[in-house]
Amino acid sequence: MSRWPILALGLAATLCATADSAPAAEQFLGIDIFGQFVTFTSDGAQVARRGSDSALGGLRTLGLDSLPDGRVLGIDASGRLYDLDPATLSVARRYDGPSIAGSSAIQGASTFTVAPDGATALVASGDGAQRIDLATGAATPVPALRAAAPDGGAAVNPTVDTLPDGRLSGIDWARPAVATEATAGGGLAELGGTAVDWLGPTRFSLDPSGQIGWLVTRAAEHRSVLVAVNPATGASGRPVALSYGIDAFVALGPTPGSTTPDAPSGAPLPVPAAGPASIPPNRFAAKVTVSLPTTSRAEVLRRHGLRARFTTSARVRVIVIAMLGQQKVCAAEVRLAPGASRRLVRCAAAALRRLRRARGNHLVVFFTFRDTRGAAVRTRRVTMRP
Repeated sequence: MSRWPILALGLAATLCATADSAPAAEQFLGIDIFGQFVTFTSDGAQVARRGSDSALGGLRTLGLDSLPDGRVLGIDASGRLYDLDPATLSVARRYDGPSIAGSSAIQGASTFTVAPDGATALVASGDGAQRIDLATGAATPVPALRAAAPDGGAAVNPTVDTLPDGRLSGIDWARPAVATEATAGGGLAELGGTAVDWLGPTRFSLDPSGQIGWLVTRAAEHRSVLVAVNPATGASGRPVALSYGIDAFVALGPTPGSTTPDAPSGAPLPVPAAGPASIPPNRFAAKVTVSLPTTSRAEVLRRHGLRARFTTSARVRVIVIAMLGQQKVCAAEVRLAPGASRRLVRCAAAALRRLRRARGNHLVVFFTFRDTRGAAVRTRRVTMRP
């Protein structure tokens, strides 16, 4: 979490308000799915995007958190650590040599949080947890994070940040629910459910004051939502739609001329029942099938769309991608409820024009199913004749 006063970011002055009005707005530094730095605020306003390829060494970003000296520490999907200056967005590899932390999947929930004294960082995902000595780079395995539920269950792999007093607070990935430690090291306990389902990369960051937390998760394949959370009561606010997908972010405090937003108030929602405890968070849990007509041809997809019959045991999204060699020519998305259903998958007009120009070539269609936790499995590959 960020523990120093707000840092001036490029173009942030455009969002300044007068001192008399003192609006409430939090600002964030993030890295999007394309590896670009992005600054945004709690009202969904985008301040700036900078960078062209990848902010951290060429790989997707797993987490960001602030150090006591004002810099931001980042970790990529391979476990390499980087120092980031939020004012200039300059990046420097912290250690030479191999990765420090174990590699983790971008999809799903993960934790990357620096201790209040800045000496260590906790890295955790569904594959386990490690505490990194930031002076030496030594990694020590620690018990995996668990969140105890009112029904006696325990969910693995919550995404959390560290409060100023050393307690962990964040989101339980499996239910979903707000979870906080009563005492530092005493174990997470769920306080209340939220109205937002987790999808894809899901991260949590606390305001420097520790009075309000922020959750980022996916609303669509390439768009995230931001949700305010009260770490003391478990109440959560309405999601704010962002116009881009965020892989990692850190809360920097109120924007210049504003105040820290109030934490959501009111009674938290009931904690929902947990999913199957035996299924790791990053493993696809639903049972899905897809059936296509035996006479499926590329010309049918071009003219009428692809008719398919799906069966699923849980809510999932289906991403349909059509490829000509190494070129993606069509992509579509279908959301499915549990049970059996027939759907007509259509491609966008521009994609159809590309398909018509590609007559005579075989078309390969991939079906990828993604559950509400972000885990994915590719279950079908179909080659269509011209």
